[in-house]
Parts: sequence; C-alpha cells; structure tokens
Amino acid sequence: MINLKSLFCQHDYELVNQFELKSEFEIVAEAGKVPNTWNSQRRKTVTDYKCKKCKKLKRLTVKTHH
Repeated sequence: MINLKSLFCQHDYELVNQFELKSEFEIVAEAGKVPNTWNSQRRKTVTDYKCKKCKKLKRLTVKTHH
C-alpha cells in the first residue's frame, strides 16, 4: 500500500544505522582455513537512512573495489 504522505514528501533523510560486512576472504581466514585466490576480498558497507518527515526507510549498499 502506497502512503500518499511519503509519495509527495521532500525527503529529509538522517543516518540511522551503518555497518560493514566482512569479505569472503576474511571469513575463511577467521575460521582457521587457508583462503584461496578465488575467495572474494570485497567488503560491503550498508547504510540505513530514515526520513524525518514521512518515516520512509532507505538502505544503501556499497561494495569495495578489491
């Protein structure tokens, strides 16, 4: 269901939460195994925002370039 308030809102987002997900390479190394060259070294940074006016949530995910 679409909220009309959020449809016409001039969003004013504020940061709610931010966290980083480890790369596959780091997870394998922490488990005591030897990582392979095909294990991804990309990390993800996830950022959550919430509009102060209409309470709409927005999530951005950014990957590193490794």
